[in-house]
Amino acid sequence: RPYSALARTRIALLGLWTGALLAFGALFVPAAFAHLPTQLAAAVLGDGFAALNRWGIALGAVCVALGLADRRLGADHDAAGLIRTWLPLAGVLAHATSAIWVAPELHALRVAAGGAIGRLPAGGPELAQFGALHAVSRALFALATGSAGLASVWDLWRLAPKASLGASPNGGA
Repeated sequence: RPYSALARTRIALLGLWTGALLAFGALFVPAAFAHLPTQLAAAVLGDGFAALNRWGIALGAVCVALGLADRRLGADHDAAGLIRTWLPLAGVLAHATSAIWVAPELHALRVAAGGAIGRLPAGGPELAQFGALHAVSRALFALATGSAGLASVWDLWRLAPKASLGASPNGGA
């Protein structure tokens, strides 16, 4: 079946979402810590993660809605198609969990530490809590990135033109 406008829009939004997450995680985070004082880098990155969470929730929800609308108009109705349609919801839930629980907890720990986690006593429970929350944050970021990326690749693969079996590329000439 040819690309529908809904499918093309979903692929574009999934690509935008995936690209933003990959660029932020692979380029911006390392650059911030390499070129800014740690406390400033953490503050700037915290704002960036908050924006990614907001936009990720919105983009993921729109992508699920587009997938549902496309299915209703005749797209694949098998179990794999249903999973593909709902896959961005995993990213939405990851972003929401980060925004509602993890980021506020990390912020509270920074405030309690006087603005810098480095001021917490080594081996203290607050530092252990920060480490655990940071690990959860990284896992949620990876889940959001993976679900958006997998959904975009899966959508492209499903909608890619398939060559007819046994047909030659030049029409048999």
